[in-house]
Amino acid sequence: VTVARKSCLNYPGFIVGPVDKQAPVREAEAPIPRNLHSMMDTLAPQHMVRPLVLFGCGGHAREVAEIALHAHELNRGPTVAGFLDEDASRHGHSVLGFPVLGGFDWLEQHLESVDLVVAIGHIPTRQRIAKHAQTLGANFATVISPLASLSKRCRIGRGSMIFPQVVVSTNVTIGEHVILGVHCSVSHDSVIEDFAFLCPGSRATGGVTLGTGAMLGTNASILPGRKVGAGSQVGGGACVVTDLGSGVTAVGVPARVLPSKRLP
Repeated sequence: VTVARKSCLNYPGFIVGPVDKQAPVREAEAPIPRNLHSMMDTLAPQHMVRPLVLFGCGGHAREVAEIALHAHELNRGPTVAGFLDEDASRHGHSVLGFPVLGGFDWLEQHLESVDLVVAIGHIPTRQRIAKHAQTLGANFATVISPLASLSKRCRIGRGSMIFPQVVVSTNVTIGEHVILGVHCSVSHDSVIEDFAFLCPGSRATGGVTLGTGAMLGTNASILPGRKVGAGSQVGGGACVVTDLGSGVTAVGVPARVLPSKRLP
């Protein structure tokens, strides 16, 4: 388990917080039980590896939880303490056998004892919740599948989620709260900005920039050196061959901007 608080880079497993290559490695001295209170009592504060809570209870959250649990089974990170949701009707129920602990109120009361990942696929919702959690002082975790292949020379921001079979090449910068879906790839010298979403099977080739909150659809690709502006959406299977501005939707091969329509 690697625990640090500065700038970030890759790690083949689960990362708590932004990771610094020079930061010391700290390990739990005891197994982590599922019960949150006994977990707090079991780990010595100076060697604390805080459990993970996931904001969201949908399919994406369940997938991210499975990644975290896989990493935990390989002794590469803490366990899942539970889920959070804004919908109070979910509170007290369970997801994957873990409790839905509450919402922002619960998080505010446990800021020093857990790390958070906003496990929501919908970009505007992920942005809103992450920004509010940040104002509360939340500590964000980065979840990376042990089955991802990451260059030692890439950088990955806090709160990001890296799925199985992802490939991230050299000198790549991944921002905060980014999602890299199953079997997508990001090639050399590319920049994926905060809150962007690369859907499964998508390809960002060399020197690409994907703007803040932009989405690259399933099996879509961006040719080398091209830029996709903030908030833009590239439809599934499309190929971006020229730069795209901000807030547009482009589909097809080659990708063409739709008049004023956004993908659902």
